[in-house]
Amino acid sequence: MYYKDDGDLFTVCDTNPDGYGVTGQLKTLNSNGTGIITVMTLDDGGDSNCDSDNYDVIGAKSYSMWVNWHGNSSWYESVVFSES
Repeated sequence: MYYKDDGDLFTVCDTNPDGYGVTGQLKTLNSNGTGIITVMTLDDGGDSNCDSDNYDVIGAKSYSMWVNWHGNSSWYESVVFSES
């Protein structure tokens, strides 16, 4: 999963023809800062293309990307990032 700042475009790709797909999620803190919420989910698998969507990453708010390969059900987290 990767993020392109120009246009706030998030993309997840399943590049391995192993019969398993991948899921990518964008997460941030909830409005009162006490928990993490998922603000976007992308699924890819079963084709040779990637799936993308836009999400407006706002200022100093912190986000992280999470990726799951359906072959082992483990989630992998990116470093925390923000727009500013």
